Amino acid sequence: MTTADIDQLRSLTQAAAVFKRKKATLLNWINRGVVVNGSRVKLQGCRVGGLWMVYVDAMDAFMRATNPDAVPVPESPTAQAKRFAADKQRALKLIRGN
Repeated sequence: MTTADIDQLRSLTQAAAVFKRKKATLLNWINRGVVVNGSRVKLQGCRVGGLWMVYVDAMDAFMRATNPDAVPVPESPTAQAKRFAADKQRALKLIRGN
């Protein structure tokens, strides 16, 4: 796990504040998921030191999956920075011929 990965993690309390739901609801979404258009969608979470954590990108993906008709959620600044860094690395490899 890199520093960038750690910066993307949110505690269940922080994630619950974003969704404006109780932590118990988020635990249900992680463990059981919700049914959307006949498919079960789960919020991706992980346990770190005994605490449930959720990645920002997983929160975005869950919001998109559970609200298919909603206006698209803009890409987070962190996701934009990651994409930009990856594009830059690919461009440098092409320039250097690696």
